[in-house]
Amino acid sequence: MGKECSTVRSQLLLLLAGTAMLSVSVGISETSFNNYYSDVFHLGADARGFLEFPRELPGFLTAIMTGLLAFAPETTLAGLSAAAVGIGMLGIAAWPAKWGSMLLFLTIWSAGTHLIMPVRSSLAMDLAGCGEKGKRLGQIQAVGIAASIVGCLIVIATISGV
Repeated sequence: MGKECSTVRSQLLLLLAGTAMLSVSVGISETSFNNYYSDVFHLGADARGFLEFPRELPGFLTAIMTGLLAFAPETTLAGLSAAAVGIGMLGIAAWPAKWGSMLLFLTIWSAGTHLIMPVRSSLAMDLAGCGEKGKRLGQIQAVGIAASIVGCLIVIATISGV
């Protein structure tokens, strides 16, 4: 029993660390997202509204993506999702600012984000003891929210020159 508890604890710590890292990146990106598109692509409100389609399309396709990846363990899905988020963010940041490449990387980023949402909750519940699923979900969400706030503070500190 001790080894099993130790394994669950280490898996929980990995999930918490992964949630925190992704949430910090979300806090940074969501805080600066609109300014980037305005400054780099000179988008007005209409064009910005158009971007919501490729950004939210993966949300509608989550069931299909999950079905296609049903053979994979949840931990693999979480890793693939996190990798998609990272590839999308890095692609937008590092690739030359072209409309087509931005849409491609935005869609990849969004696919990872939408896919990891249900997977993270499922992993959290798998790592909960009997009768503690709600508590575990709350802990994971709390870490995510706190880390997202840290990401926002990083942007504020960077802009302020701190």
